[in-house]
Amino acid sequence: MICKRCGLCCREPGWLKPADWEKIARRLGRTKEEVLRDYLVIDYLADKTTGYRYALAPVKVKQGKPLAKTGERVPWRYAHLEGECIFLRDNLCSLHPDKPTECVEYQCSESKIGLEIDPREYAKEVVAASGREEIVKLWESYHLERYVQQKFTKEHCLENLYLEEQLLAEYQKDFPDIDKIISLESKLE
Repeated sequence: MICKRCGLCCREPGWLKPADWEKIARRLGRTKEEVLRDYLVIDYLADKTTGYRYALAPVKVKQGKPLAKTGERVPWRYAHLEGECIFLRDNLCSLHPDKPTECVEYQCSESKIGLEIDPREYAKEVVAASGREEIVKLWESYHLERYVQQKFTKEHCLENLYLEEQLLAEYQKDFPDIDKIISLESKLE
């Protein structure tokens, strides 16, 4: 596929595999810890059985400012924030030869997803298509949870998943209760 330099592939930074972390550190002439501290965030999948499972990703930026604190776990709202990959320069990846595997495998599509799709089904499709289940498995031996606050336990994960279900149900109503939505969103971390 020929790159059209549209930058769509970098609007949602790809998750890194452990080898990508090493390649990026070498490319930047920094240690892996420095790269984590200055450029990466800890993203996650939430699962009712296992709790949070982590992977590293480049931080999203907007007007040059990070949308989450680098070196730390992203907040729940982060997935819904619009930004671009910190490594995007002039609609090209500044790491191009060493860009994350998920970015390499990205299939460019300039079409937008319709709103008629059930958000739960869409989320499952995205996770399945991206291979993120496999990516978090690769990170298990790295124990990324050591960089994450202790409050993000399995119980915390279950509570967040419960709140997300309530929030989704409220959004799907013909007349959503905005006060309830604000209340539920304020509880999510």
